[in-house]
Amino acid sequence: MAHHKKRRLPSTESAKEFNASPTTPVESLPFEVLSQIFFECLPENVFPTPSTKVAPTLLTRICRHWRVVALRTPQLWAGLDLGDYPGYTKDAYLKDAMAAEEWRVRAGSCLL
Repeated sequence: MAHHKKRRLPSTESAKEFNASPTTPVESLPFEVLSQIFFECLPENVFPTPSTKVAPTLLTRICRHWRVVALRTPQLWAGLDLGDYPGYTKDAYLKDAMAAEEWRVRAGSCLL
């Protein structure tokens, strides 16, 4: 949704707690900054899908550091678009149901 791009994410942990000894330049970014960058990567005007080819799921596959940040940022998981199209199979429904449950857990106290 377009309106989600304008708000700032609440701080969930301090950079000092998160990055004691960064090994790459991106790891030296404070947690809050990287979380906000990830938030800006979400698709505009639509909810993300559980595809590994788009944020937020894609962000969990880049490196361990990004995975930790993405999984500790519940706002990334507060929206989800599940498929429903002609030819949608029972297996696809089951896969989406499992993805929806995982999304709900990752969203934490954020409403889906």
